[in-house]
Amino acid sequence: MWRTILLVFATVAICAASLAGMRRADHESSRLSDSALPRRIVSLVPAMTEICFALGLGDRVIGRSTYEDFPPAVKSLPDVGGLLDPNLERIVLLNPDLLLVARTGKDLRGRLEAAGLPCLLLPNDSLDDVYESIKLIGARAGCLDRALHLREDLRRRVDAVRARTAGVKPKRVLLSISASRIPMSPPWVVGPQSYLGSLVEMAGGQIVPENLGAGYGEISFEQVLKTDPDVIIEVRGLAGEPRDLAADPAAAWATIGDLNAVSDHRVFVLHGSRHVIPGPRFVDTLDEIQDLLAR
Repeated sequence: MWRTILLVFATVAICAASLAGMRRADHESSRLSDSALPRRIVSLVPAMTEICFALGLGDRVIGRSTYEDFPPAVKSLPDVGGLLDPNLERIVLLNPDLLLVARTGKDLRGRLEAAGLPCLLLPNDSLDDVYESIKLIGARAGCLDRALHLREDLRRRVDAVRARTAGVKPKRVLLSISASRIPMSPPWVVGPQSYLGSLVEMAGGQIVPENLGAGYGEISFEQVLKTDPDVIIEVRGLAGEPRDLAADPAAAWATIGDLNAVSDHRVFVLHGSRHVIPGPRFVDTLDEIQDLLAR
C-alpha cells in the first residue's frame, strides 16, 4: 500500500530546475508566436492537468497520467501512465507538442526530448509552487494574463481564510495520510514544512509532531500519545488504500490510548486524492480544514 501512496506523492514532487532558470524560460515563452504555442499537451502530473483546465486549456490536453479523475472530462483522455512509469510508446503516438513534467521526471526528460518531445519541468510541492506553476503554464500556453488573474483570485481566497482565523489560538493538529483501521498501524503523518502542513497552519492550526524532520513520515503509537493532539484529521480515498477501513475512525484512534482529540470528538476525515494534489483546488481543501478546526 505504501509504495502506491508514495507513488502518488512522487507525482506531485517539486521540479528540480532552478527558479531563476524557470523564470528566464517563462520570460522567453511569453514572446512565442501563436504558431509556436502548444496545441497538443500531455500532462504527467495531476496538478498540472488541473491547472490547464482551470486556465481554459482543456481542449489542448490530449493525454493524462493514471492518477487523475478531475475534472471529469480527463477520464475520457488516453492514459499514458504515471510520472515514474510512463508509457513512452503511447506518448509518442499521441504526437504531443508539450509534456508537463515534475521533478521526479527529471531523468525521464532526457528520454522524452531525445524522441523529439519538448518538456516543461514544473515545481509542484509547496503552495508557492502552485502559484509558480500556474504562471509558467500560462506563459508557455500564451494565456499569461489569465494565469495571473487565477493566481490573484486564489490569493484573495487565502487571505479571506487568514482573516477569519486571525487572533484565534491555534489547535494542535495531527494530519494522517493513512486511513485508520482496527487493529491500527503506525500512522503516516505530515510535517509542518509539507504542502498539507502549510494549509493546516494557514487554516489556524499547528501541525504536530513539530520535529518530524521530513514532509511526511511514519510515527509510533508512543509518539501519537506523547503529542496528544487537539485535532486528528485523516485523509482517505488515496490510491492503494486497504479495504478494511475503520467504520468509526475515532474508535480506531481510541485503541492507541487516551487522546484529547478522541474525547473531545475532534477526529475528522478528508476524503479524496484531491486533498494531496497541490493544484488550484487547494483553496477548497483550505476552506474545509478551516471549517473542521472551527468546530
